[in-house]
Amino acid sequence: MGDNIPNQISGHYGRAGCLGAGGPVWYAVLAVSFLACSLNPVGAAGLAMHIVKAHEIYSTPLGWAMTAGSFVIAVMGFIATERVAYIERQRRPLEFASLATCGAAVLAFVLGFTLPVIVMWPIAAVLVAVGGLGFRAR
Repeated sequence: MGDNIPNQISGHYGRAGCLGAGGPVWYAVLAVSFLACSLNPVGAAGLAMHIVKAHEIYSTPLGWAMTAGSFVIAVMGFIATERVAYIERQRRPLEFASLATCGAAVLAFVLGFTLPVIVMWPIAAVLVAVGGLGFRAR
């Protein structure tokens, strides 16, 4: 009789691959998530479609919602990249994603002084929680 082969994939955790943690697509998702916090693409789309004017982005409830929408898109990307790095047990990409997430949280916290606190500080708290859990998961 043949040898009994275990039901495990051996050697999988050491290689990232294109879609895995540390791969090019993973870094692209992380970069787009961080840039979504910095560049406010939802607000830019609102400007391009003439929904809001430039001075209304940070001064009206619709502008606040658009800015919060950019951060919500970023939160989803950060959660996805940290989850992939955690599942693949890749320590360095997990630390890098956690650091970028905490940096985005600082940006959301600072925007909380310009926008209403009720809008941005809960988003900052979620970003800190996601980033902190990534640092703790090592």
